[in-house]
Amino acid sequence: MVLWVTPESAGAAQGPTRIVSIGALDSPNGEWFQRVGDISVADNGWICIADSGRLEIFCYSADGKLQSSMGGEGDGPGELRALSAIEADTVVVAWDPVTGRTLTFSLDGRIAGSERTRPRGFDTGTARRLQNGSLVSVTAARFIHGERYDPHHRIVLSRLDTTDTIATIRTGSAFWYDAADGVPYGAISTPFGDGGAWSFIGDSVLVVADGYSGELTWYQANATGLAVARRTQVPVEVRSVSDQDLTDLEKSLRTERGDAVPRDIVLGAPPSWSGVTDLLVGDDGDMAYIGSRDRDGRTYWRALRSDDSLHSVPLPPDFALKAVSDGVFYGVVTDELGVQQVVGLRVDASSGNPSFVSPWLLTRW
Repeated sequence: MVLWVTPESAGAAQGPTRIVSIGALDSPNGEWFQRVGDISVADNGWICIADSGRLEIFCYSADGKLQSSMGGEGDGPGELRALSAIEADTVVVAWDPVTGRTLTFSLDGRIAGSERTRPRGFDTGTARRLQNGSLVSVTAARFIHGERYDPHHRIVLSRLDTTDTIATIRTGSAFWYDAADGVPYGAISTPFGDGGAWSFIGDSVLVVADGYSGELTWYQANATGLAVARRTQVPVEVRSVSDQDLTDLEKSLRTERGDAVPRDIVLGAPPSWSGVTDLLVGDDGDMAYIGSRDRDGRTYWRALRSDDSLHSVPLPPDFALKAVSDGVFYGVVTDELGVQQVVGLRVDASSGNPSFVSPWLLTRW
């Protein structure tokens, strides 16, 4: 495995050092993951891993030794019906999109609290309580008939009895229906990518990327909700969805669904390929990592510093980046049998390492 981090205007940096590996069939401790959904690093350095398949969260020391576990499938205290994301600091917060609840665990695995965080009238995919008491939630796209059809994720701010839409991000899926009578109807994933992404810095800053324009916006929590603190533009490669793209998509749909697909269908695809499909913010707030999908379906990453300088972070094709903390890139590697392993990589090069700054930087943005 090779990872390089290089400023676009400089030469290649040194190679990485793998500092931790967790899981896989030949793991000496017998750990295995069904489906790694998220990774977050706690304030004490523990690596917390959300297994969305087993609906459990496992926390490991920095050297990969299991310290605690929490969650599990069920309806009892501390149990989950689904697991979409986690956030670890002095506690572990997990979001259950089926029940619409946020569960809080102590790092040793005890349930510490549960809050219903689904705003009325919204089907949300994840949520975050801000320091000012506001709730930021993200609605799921709805590919259904009628007035509730909505192909967008909507980032919604809820405060007291009001809700405001902060941003809309078009999902990368396409919808299809019978050209003659409108049925059957369904959705299919595409290689075009979601039309943007979002990330949080603790409980005070929301960062949103527009995948079509390349605009990044930082929203700072204040007494009344969220206010724009900074905007910047990053170059993105965006091209229209072509007739050939749609032909390939229809061929894929027919291969997948067979006779269930009518002879003549209508495909409602995104307006173009997306130039930003993923977004991570380093734990110090200085680096925003921008992920873009290439035409082979792989994600390449760039690091944006607070001075707007852009650095390429080309990851190997089998490395799915999930978190960046204290200069370490944490991601998932899947072997030929589909077994997932969590890997942490450190890059020892001054040109590629993130710089670390104090929280006052956020106010400068």
